[in-house]
Amino acid sequence: MIPLVKSLSQNNNVTFFYIAKRDLPPNLGPNISYIQTNINVRDEGRRDFLTLLQFRKTMHSFDINPVFIAGDIILGHIIEYHMEKILEVLNQEWDLVILDELFGMHAHTFAIILNRLKKVPYIVFSTTLMVETTSSNMALSRPWTSKPCMFSPIPEHPQDWFDPQTFYYRTYNFFQNLMDIIWVGHFSPLSFTNMPRMLGHSFNWMDFYQKSSFSLSDTIDSIIYPMPEGSDRKTIGRHCDQAKKLEGEFLKFVEDPNSKGTIYIAFGSLILLDMAPENFLKSIFDALEELDEYRIIFSYNGPPRKTKTHIFLTKWAPQKEILNHPTTRVYLTHGGLKSIKESICAKTPPIVMPFFAEQAHNAHFILDSGVGSILNKYKISKELVLNTFQEVLENPSYKKNMERLHAIYLDTIIPPLDEGRFYVEKETLMMAPFLVINKKFQKGKVHLLP
Repeated sequence: MIPLVKSLSQNNNVTFFYIAKRDLPPNLGPNISYIQTNINVRDEGRRDFLTLLQFRKTMHSFDINPVFIAGDIILGHIIEYHMEKILEVLNQEWDLVILDELFGMHAHTFAIILNRLKKVPYIVFSTTLMVETTSSNMALSRPWTSKPCMFSPIPEHPQDWFDPQTFYYRTYNFFQNLMDIIWVGHFSPLSFTNMPRMLGHSFNWMDFYQKSSFSLSDTIDSIIYPMPEGSDRKTIGRHCDQAKKLEGEFLKFVEDPNSKGTIYIAFGSLILLDMAPENFLKSIFDALEELDEYRIIFSYNGPPRKTKTHIFLTKWAPQKEILNHPTTRVYLTHGGLKSIKESICAKTPPIVMPFFAEQAHNAHFILDSGVGSILNKYKISKELVLNTFQEVLENPSYKKNMERLHAIYLDTIIPPLDEGRFYVEKETLMMAPFLVINKKFQKGKVHLLP
């Protein structure tokens, strides 16, 4: 959502309703402000639950149901301890509300109330694939057997492409989407206790999406999978930010004259490598020790480990700058959408090791487009990791296919962020009663509820 925020802030005042224990994001622009609420919801067992999902379990559609229920619990916390923040939001005049599809039922609640009392329109933003409940309620579903679903099976091997003619994939997809409709569409609203307190009635997905103006999506999978389009959905994910130059110790490390190239490894901030099985970490590090002709940067949050000098362990790395450096040859990633997009923008072939959420779907996207390979978290060994790296490093077809995908990715009639900004601002002009017109540019008030 951040790229869209920056784009919108060129012509509009944008306010984030920000719920987090950590500090606010860095200043994103002169027209961006925040309403912050520090939550303190107890999360005992959260690390154990994430460890189970990430290393010992394959995620299914019904596993996303707790995300929505947790959102309702957070809303209850805000009602109990931060009612003044709720009143601050509801008593201001907004031209438009943009809310995250998945994370935060408080956002859905605010949007419904503002729309009902003040006729403020709202837009639903999907930061990744739409859950099937959303797609079906907006009449934008795809045939359930035509493409990998959000919670696809983790590919078994690099030749495990998605095949819609295979009985296994067709059956798997059908039941995953059916469970989404049942658990998210029907069961989750029955578990909400705090939304009815605010709304004065029970929450209904169909009613919520019927009253939304349209939806925005950050997904990019329509490049290779058929996708229905409509006037009420705009996909705006196909864009690349300009990368800065790599500097400091990272630059010195990757420009070692004895190196054949750079390997970059990062699994995202949510993957708990300190909770990973020892055999999992040992297999990866044993393979990396063999790749001493390369320089390896590993953004690593696991237990301390001694390595050879060609391996650089760091808790943080400038990912975009490393991926875009000309020495970078391959990227081992968990397969989050942002990481996939950064890989495409940098034209760096990825090896995807999906852990949870929609990452298995993204692994299929990489395999089906021929730009990279995969590793299965249940079948990790030194030999398999080493062979996978060597295949991507030494086979030029991955780089060639990535360059082709990069060209398709950026081949749009209108820059996607410009298109997204156009439709958002068009909505404020058509619907919002409180728009302020400035001589130089239209300046609306957009409220973002991530």
